[in-house]
Formats: sequence, structure tokens, C-alpha cells
Amino acid sequence: MTEKRILELFFENYDGNNLNDALTLTLEFSSKEIMKDVFGSFNFLPKIVEDILTAKAHINLFLSIPQGKRFVVSLDWLRHFDHIRKTVKESIIYARDNFELMSGEFKKLFDRESLKVILAEWERISENSSGVPVEGRVFSLSEFKVYGVILDSVLGGIIGMEKFSQYAKEYNNLISVLKRCQAECVRMISSPTRKES
Repeated sequence: MTEKRILELFFENYDGNNLNDALTLTLEFSSKEIMKDVFGSFNFLPKIVEDILTAKAHINLFLSIPQGKRFVVSLDWLRHFDHIRKTVKESIIYARDNFELMSGEFKKLFDRESLKVILAEWERISENSSGVPVEGRVFSLSEFKVYGVILDSVLGGIIGMEKFSQYAKEYNNLISVLKRCQAECVRMISSPTRKES
């Protein structure tokens, strides 16, 4: 994916106000375009792949929060958090239920039994955190890094490491371009001339 295409998608989503939303949407749409470029089509990929790409975009939203700070997030962010957790669980279930279809590299890291253990632990943790009022939710940034590793592992298991490597190279370039967009927008937003107008 070219930088020009990434910027086109970014400016389609950025209205000058909601930078995080624009970055997240651009990341989501761009990563799906990259996957289409790698495979030529989304048609034969399981739906969980699209869900994983959306969840990865939302993970990056949370990882943009400055470390060690208390941060109040909107209800949309909480929905994103719930979607991430749901997708992580569904991706583990997909890998367990379709183990024979997963790549050899994935099978070197996990066997069916380890996936069952991971899923049982996931459900135990989820059960303990259910019922927590929205205003009482606490997130750890390291938690999102773990979610990303799980999703990348399952994605690599589904599409194979060769295709995953192609995807990851393009994805890392995408992240680099979006970080530059973010820095430039933040610089423009905080410039004295903008504040005066």
C-alpha cells in the first residue's frame, strides 16, 4: 500500500476534530486493503480475519494512551475494548476448532490442549471482571500488547507465516505513516495560530 493511498484514507476520515477516530478508522480500512492485496481477495478468508484486523486497529487506539496516566475514555472506547476481548476469545476458539487448518508454525507454538487451557483461563478472567461498573474499568497497556500477540499468532496461523510476513511488512509501514500523520496533526492542533482563530 502506498503512502499516498494511506493519506487518502486518512483524510477521508479526518474532519479536523476526532484525530484518534480518524487514525483508528484509517488503520482498520488500510489493514483490510493490505490483506486484500496480499491475498487478492477477502472472499475465501474466514470472517475471524476481518474481526482480528478491526480489533488490532482498536488495540492501537488504546496503545496511544500515554503510559502511567489516568485517562477518561468515551463509551465508544469501552465498546472497542469489549470488541477486542470478544475477538481475542473468538480467535482462540477458531484456532481450537480449526486446529487442523492452522499453519505448521502455529502448531509448533500451540497444541489443542494448550488452546483449551488458554480459553479456560480467558473465561475465568472474563467471568471475574464481568459486572464491574463502566466507571470502574481499569485497563493496563500491557494487557493490550498481550491481546495483540494472541491476535497476531492466530492471524499467522490462519494465513501462514509467509503471507503474514508480507502483511506485517506493509502493516508496519502503515503504522509508520500514521504516526507521522498523528504527529503533524497534533503539532498543527497545538500551534498558537490555530488557538487564536
